[in-house]
Amino acid sequence: MDTAKQPSLDLGTTFEPLTLELPWPPSINSYFMEYAMPPAGAKIAKRLSTHGTHELHVWLRKNTRVMKRVGEKGHQYRADVQEYVLRNRLNKGFREPLMMRMRFFPPDYRERDLDNHYKPLIDALEHACVFLNDSQVKGHDTLLMPETRQGGKVVVKLEELVY
Repeated sequence: MDTAKQPSLDLGTTFEPLTLELPWPPSINSYFMEYAMPPAGAKIAKRLSTHGTHELHVWLRKNTRVMKRVGEKGHQYRADVQEYVLRNRLNKGFREPLMMRMRFFPPDYRERDLDNHYKPLIDALEHACVFLNDSQVKGHDTLLMPETRQGGKVVVKLEELVY
């Protein structure tokens, strides 16, 4: 059998840089939502029966865990990014170490703390299967552009990181 004529199997070890034009991400402050996880009801009832209500409130403040999960704005942003990625067939599932170049075009001229917008963006790209895990992003180059865009946008360029 002549192996020279066999098609080669490309396992995705190298790829052309991928450019995405995405909507403006929410701030990390509105991306996650906090909620309280109080102790089980039986523990509260037992505590209330042996202590007064004031002691119960103090105990609850100490023993209630605050949890975080992706909130409504986060879910909407993930859905918007996933729709863009699927429409443009960009869900590549890259496995390589990545360099991520981001150009943020803000919706207005307010002061911005860009690192608050980075995590929602990278989480949405992972959720849309552009890459497998956000730990693959080994470096990033981030710029806040001086000009604004209606609604804001982010231009992301993903490249294989070559050491």
